[in-house]
Amino acid sequence: IGYPTTEGIRDRQNAPRMTVSPEYTPETDINLEEMNTAVSGVGGETAVGVVTEEDPEVKKVVSLKLEDREELRNELEVDRVMRKGIVRILMGCVWIICFSVLIFFVHNITTQYINSKNNPASSVSFTFEDYLPMPRVVVCNWNQDGTVLDPTPTGNCTLCELDLISCVHQDTGEDCFNDWIPTKIQTRGGLFNCFVFNNDSKDPLYTNTTGYSGSISAIWSSPLPPLQRIPGAERMGAQVSFLVLEDDVIDPDKIWTEYQYAPVDWDTFFAIEYVETIHTEENMPPGIDPNVTYFGADSSGIRFGPYSNSTHGYIGVSFAYGTLGRTTNLFFTSYTQENFWADFASMLGTLMGLDAIKVASSLPAAWVAWKIKKLRPLEGHFNS
Repeated sequence: IGYPTTEGIRDRQNAPRMTVSPEYTPETDINLEEMNTAVSGVGGETAVGVVTEEDPEVKKVVSLKLEDREELRNELEVDRVMRKGIVRILMGCVWIICFSVLIFFVHNITTQYINSKNNPASSVSFTFEDYLPMPRVVVCNWNQDGTVLDPTPTGNCTLCELDLISCVHQDTGEDCFNDWIPTKIQTRGGLFNCFVFNNDSKDPLYTNTTGYSGSISAIWSSPLPPLQRIPGAERMGAQVSFLVLEDDVIDPDKIWTEYQYAPVDWDTFFAIEYVETIHTEENMPPGIDPNVTYFGADSSGIRFGPYSNSTHGYIGVSFAYGTLGRTTNLFFTSYTQENFWADFASMLGTLMGLDAIKVASSLPAAWVAWKIKKLRPLEGHFNS
């Protein structure tokens, strides 16, 4: 029995036609022994070249053989084209261009990442609250003993005195005179005479009122400087500090470096603001507290009128929240390491079709290329 041919199959009586490619050859398409094995035992006549409609296994074998042959032929054709000199030169140029674009892109994202680390971005958010904590309020005479030239021969700083006259809650009319504690605070620049409000960290005050109508208003008196000019003794008024009630100790440096003032003969209203600053940036300088809470304040004032006498002046200080809410300042790195590597990987895959697995699997191809002293294994690996 010879190899089955198209004509032989067609001449078989009572057998359906089996279409075979005109390019069919026994050596390359269907092995006779495999076909005999496939046909034997399957329904129908057991004979070489006889394929009946009840032989699905044979049809499957023939179909797979034809598909494998076509796939192999396509792969060989692609490989033949890729090995042509002009194609290899063209692919080399494409790789060089893509690599150059990748280097340019990496330079840009590296610069962006460095600038983002050195210059963190910030965002501001505002959250309304039903109640907010009151700050610790420290009111001190503007003058401090040790820095003011005292005109009296006793050596005591008479210009540094501060006396509380009255205090009232504007919304309820409740007296708050006894809520102020007279305190002397020693700083590196001198001794301050002060009054402190809301000084108990174990029992802090909270409020839900805003504006001047919901403020706490207090009036002090302080000595006026002499009419004659004395260097350093012309200042009149009080400095006002709004501090976070963290503990029972007042930081003297915060008093010494205070910049908010209330002048004599004016009722100065301070609209305070609860502010949180949060640092999450990658390159945060050392020594910076990542979470800081403080009270900001905007001031405005109105004159009392002719209430001051020749020796003392009156100082009004009123304070309340301008808006019942907290402001959060968030500092962050806008372009992180994760952003950098994500952009790098996406561009590497887009331009050059590379990923970690393909690079790792190129090691065997590189070893073969080195062994045979040719680049074709690497070209085939990365161009496939």
